[in-house]
Amino acid sequence: PNRLYLQRNSYDTTRRLATSLRVDTESSNILGATLTASADLPINTSVTYYLSNNGGVRWYIVQPGVEFTFPTTGMDLRWKVELDSLSPTLTPKINQIQIELGDYYNYLPLIFK
Repeated sequence: PNRLYLQRNSYDTTRRLATSLRVDTESSNILGATLTASADLPINTSVTYYLSNNGGVRWYIVQPGVEFTFPTTGMDLRWKVELDSLSPTLTPKINQIQIELGDYYNYLPLIFK
């Protein structure tokens, strides 16, 4: 016979975000940055990357390895990742995030593990 098993514990979607504290030490306006990342992505999982140059007041989706120019002014650089999965038992894993400020800062690398 066919059976349907119900799982009482639902998937906790509130724990799929990771957000940094301030990651730069510059005191002048941050105009752009390039985020690169190393991640393990099991099947049916994905990661969305964000950057903010104003302390998280406004977040912008960025593509890894592509320089992003901020449309706003700011002096407080932060990153955020959103981990997505179609399975409650699989999750992507971020191994390393590296942020390089635009060429006006001679690409100062900021590396996080």
